[in-house]
Amino acid sequence: MRTDLNYASLPVWEQMMEYVRAIYQLTGRFPGDEKDGLTRKLRDKAVEIPVLFASGTVGKPGPESKNNLVQASQALIETETLLLVCKHLAYVQDREFDDFKEKILAISKELYQLSSKINRNFK
Repeated sequence: MRTDLNYASLPVWEQMMEYVRAIYQLTGRFPGDEKDGLTRKLRDKAVEIPVLFASGTVGKPGPESKNNLVQASQALIETETLLLVCKHLAYVQDREFDDFKEKILAISKELYQLSSKINRNFK
């Protein structure tokens, strides 16, 4: 079993960890009746991003690696949609949403580049 954490040395990893932390901070302010709703959904999807990323970057790159990176990107987009819902419910302010959008864009670009690199290597 491979136990090294090469993925944790990639710059995008730190961005993902910051994103998860920011989601947890944000949802910690949500109303209590959202604990099993938006809070849980946002936290679960945010954590899914680095988990899928780690799975996609450990071991020899191949089609499964690319699939995990695509799934990480999809989870990122799902958090964006959930944040939009939160914005419409006034749980997230416009400026906060814009800050999250910047984080989402930066992570998304990195995931796309890694996925493209894998794709080029396995055509």
